[in-house]
Amino acid sequence: MSEHFQLAEIFNSHMVLQRDAAVKVWGSGPNKSRVTLTISQQLHSTIISHNKWCITLEPLCLGPSLEMKVTCGDETIIITDILIGDVYLGSGQSNMAMPLRETDNGDLDLHSINLPEVRLCDMVVKPYEGSTAYISPDDIIGWEIKTSDLKWQPCSWPHIHNFSSIGYHFASHLYEAYKIPIGIVNCSFGGRPICTWIREDYFKEDDELLAYYKDFEQRLKEVDPLAYMKAFGEYLVNICHYISKQTTIWPTEPFGPFDTNTPSVLYHAMLECIVPFHFKAVLWYQGESDELISHLYAQLFKILIKNWREVFENPTLPFFYVQLPNFNTQTNPHDPYLWGKQRLAQEQVTRTVPHTYMVVTTDIGEKEDIHPKDKRPVATRLGNLVQKYLYNENIAAESPRLQDAKLIGSYIHLFFQGDGLPLAKSDNPTYINVVDDLGKNHLLLAEVDDRQILLDCTAISMPLKVHYCLESACEARIFGCNALPVAPFYKIL
Repeated sequence: MSEHFQLAEIFNSHMVLQRDAAVKVWGSGPNKSRVTLTISQQLHSTIISHNKWCITLEPLCLGPSLEMKVTCGDETIIITDILIGDVYLGSGQSNMAMPLRETDNGDLDLHSINLPEVRLCDMVVKPYEGSTAYISPDDIIGWEIKTSDLKWQPCSWPHIHNFSSIGYHFASHLYEAYKIPIGIVNCSFGGRPICTWIREDYFKEDDELLAYYKDFEQRLKEVDPLAYMKAFGEYLVNICHYISKQTTIWPTEPFGPFDTNTPSVLYHAMLECIVPFHFKAVLWYQGESDELISHLYAQLFKILIKNWREVFENPTLPFFYVQLPNFNTQTNPHDPYLWGKQRLAQEQVTRTVPHTYMVVTTDIGEKEDIHPKDKRPVATRLGNLVQKYLYNENIAAESPRLQDAKLIGSYIHLFFQGDGLPLAKSDNPTYINVVDDLGKNHLLLAEVDDRQILLDCTAISMPLKVHYCLESACEARIFGCNALPVAPFYKIL
């Protein structure tokens, strides 16, 4: 049976295509049929093979809106109002998904927004491959429930109210700077670990990650299938009750084959739908759900980056990501450093993987709320980093980071690198943790001196380690001259 001729879902009117790039357009259709595509002055043609087709466009430049016409036999698809500009992918969990209407001054922003050259594309969360998307009749229940899927919309009321706050503020930041079309696709799912966004075969590249993957597989094999299907059916009914407002409690998901914490599930159910769309960069805000496996997080993030760069066919695809903020996590009250260890794992990536850039947020979290309400500073810091590295702007966009730590005489010298040097001297006394050979913590006064910090260890017989902002609910007290907080650090002397 021949497949119906169609474009991939992400191609529709009001979209933005990446400028100056060999963009791929793809879809499906009857095997061995010819597809013809026209856009601007370009004419392309290909033969459908195995019910799939793909055409690579010649690079397009900034200019007036365009029309794309795609024909197969007697069927023609026309999409209009296509802008050429810069396109970004926003992904991660709830802090990336958090809609503008839920954030500080969100309601005030909503009705005044009108940026017709900024285009938004939201993706409905799909809990498992082939699932029926959760769609709300009024589009305002929850953060992941939408009324449309992969539809491009101009950035104005009412299209903006359920869109990612970080995504909107980031796009508007770039638009105000350059006045060129900006497109942003939001592909996020709250509360889900990083493993869900990675294709299965990539776990085989690391022995620890393969063991982690196989452990999940083994747990699935031990699930009673009949009991699970009964529980899963009740779960779906309760979701419908939530959407229809018969309850205000989002149901607890049962563990089993359709579990949305399963490795690779969101890669197939969501990300794969937009592969290999051409993006200028990825914005990533995730890690809260992996706080208990910080020892694996850096490697998981590295293989995710490798996976995405390969499937999007861009070996240097830039990743701009958000380090976890200050938060009083209750997951393990006996470990005050739970999120601190996760922050260190996140920072390993930007130190070791090219074209990755990290935003430090230890000064703008909310200690008692895992979802900080003011997303504008996060988006601004992401935007500034993007301007520095993708638009070659001379912007001091990076937080100072520890470069080295040395014990010289009775003083520890902490040396820093980054845009925010020299370090700003604080009016308030600031203390840094030094751990001695017996494992005892000492709080030592930080003496800020240009590009370094001095710690007087005269009273400590044998200092072994130094760390700063390692506590989950830390308080950022050291800043660069660019007003950005110094990145958390841990160093063995």
